[in-house]
Amino acid sequence: MVASVTMALAACSSKSGAPPTIAGFTLTSPVTTTTTVISGSVVATDTTGLSGLSITLDVTGPISATLTAPVSGGSTSETSGTVPIVIELSQGLPAGSYQVALTLTADGEASNSLDATLVVQ
Repeated sequence: MVASVTMALAACSSKSGAPPTIAGFTLTSPVTTTTTVISGSVVATDTTGLSGLSITLDVTGPISATLTAPVSGGSTSETSGTVPIVIELSQGLPAGSYQVALTLTADGEASNSLDATLVVQ
């Protein structure tokens, strides 16, 4: 199960009412035998700056989980960037193929959602 998410940079605050945008989402190791920490990155854009974001991860596969967590940091002067993410798992995932869908939310406005595939052997 997904226990927590940390991001080294922050994300998108949509004070103008426009949602943030995700241009890319990748996992560093999409095929793994270890499933306690999964890392990757998301390319995010917001015209009002990278601050005040929540992240939602929907993991579906042999088991499913949804996690929503606030993200701290970021700057209103930075409007786009590649944000590293770390997904910490409370326990290992059973072997199988998983879809990991990532969505960003700022001020109640949800971004587009992008998927990455994780294979646990």
